[in-house]
Amino acid sequence: VQRQEALQGATFDLPKTRIFIGQEEARLNSPRAINSIGASQRLSLPMVYQKASQLQNERLSLANRQQSQVRQQQVKQVRQAYYQLQYGYARLSLYQRLDSVFANYQKAADMRYETGETGKLKQLASETRYQQLRVKLNQARSDLQVYHQQLQQAVNTSDTLVLADQEPKPLPAPWLPDSAALEQNPRIQVKEQAVNKAQAAYERQRAELWPALSLTYRAQTVNGQSGFYGFMAGLRVPLAFWSYDSRNEAAEIQIARQEARLANLANETQSRIRQQRIQVRQYQKQLAFYQEQRLQQAEQLLSTAGQQYEQGAITYPVYA
Repeated sequence: VQRQEALQGATFDLPKTRIFIGQEEARLNSPRAINSIGASQRLSLPMVYQKASQLQNERLSLANRQQSQVRQQQVKQVRQAYYQLQYGYARLSLYQRLDSVFANYQKAADMRYETGETGKLKQLASETRYQQLRVKLNQARSDLQVYHQQLQQAVNTSDTLVLADQEPKPLPAPWLPDSAALEQNPRIQVKEQAVNKAQAAYERQRAELWPALSLTYRAQTVNGQSGFYGFMAGLRVPLAFWSYDSRNEAAEIQIARQEARLANLANETQSRIRQQRIQVRQYQKQLAFYQEQRLQQAEQLLSTAGQQYEQGAITYPVYA
């Protein structure tokens, strides 16, 4: 963006001024001469500079859109890392709770084995299952460290980060209309601006067909006497029209190319939005079922199975 802002001052681009000095004979076989000094400058018509300024404005707008896209991508990465860390804390909390529960059941299994109520095989099965849970607990701790480092990388800091809320909560889905969702999509906005830039480049190329001005001023000294001045103005007209036509055609092709890319991206994005909406509805139903039924059932099963196992009403394979 800063580079494009700096280039805005270059839209009024004057060619280098030609400064000359010369001498010519006043008359044939005469020692006297005509000395000349002057300057020559080429100028384009004002509309050429206007089109160049419009093209640079479109380039600046494109750079701003691209910068906005990068920022939104960075925000997305931070959010993903944040929610991943929340998930890591919740997963660790679950395994810590299960570790506490299974530790008590392991003590009960050891006691039943020592009293001869169960055999060595059942006691080993209980111990194996408990050790497997311990492995998952350690893995959850390691994953939590990785998630924390990923969040540090996303926010570009080495400080220790502490979440204000470690419990993950479902986020409301942004149910925007298709048209609004496309308009707010940063990739769509970048492609739309790319089309505008290509159109401005085409207009800038067409302006090259207009003639350019040529101005020349000179001061002369004739036979040692000064005070002689000259001024010339002319037009530089493009005669090789076929080269300009070819460049104009290439600019039109670029416009069509950018418009095709925009249309393809819009169709692809619209299709992905509809697919994601279907997936969100499915996930919302699954989450509602989990919160309303499965959590309560899991608490009841955990409490009932623990009591029955400690009392010897069920075996460890049934409990596990």
